Amino acid sequence: MLYDILEDSPAFKALKNKGRQEGLQEGRQEGQLEAFQQALTSIVQARFPQMGRLTKRLAGTIESTEMLQDLIVKMSLAQTMEEAKQQFLDVVENEEEDE
Repeated sequence: MLYDILEDSPAFKALKNKGRQEGLQEGRQEGQLEAFQQALTSIVQARFPQMGRLTKRLAGTIESTEMLQDLIVKMSLAQTMEEAKQQFLDVVENEEEDE
């Protein structure tokens, strides 16, 4: 009964709408993060198959879409597996320093 009264109030409706919008935004960000992690893993797997398992494990720990985008570009441009590994380690170390 009290809930029904509160549910009809403008303040309750505004809070409910705000919560819904925040949930949608969070879901979009999470989906984008997962897409970038998958793209990075796919690129590395195609170019340097020996790094596939390591990349999959490490990509899942990166929670910055900017870092993932940077890594995607770097892995696409890496000439050797050693260069790719070093680029990957540099980004992961930078992320740990930022935390």
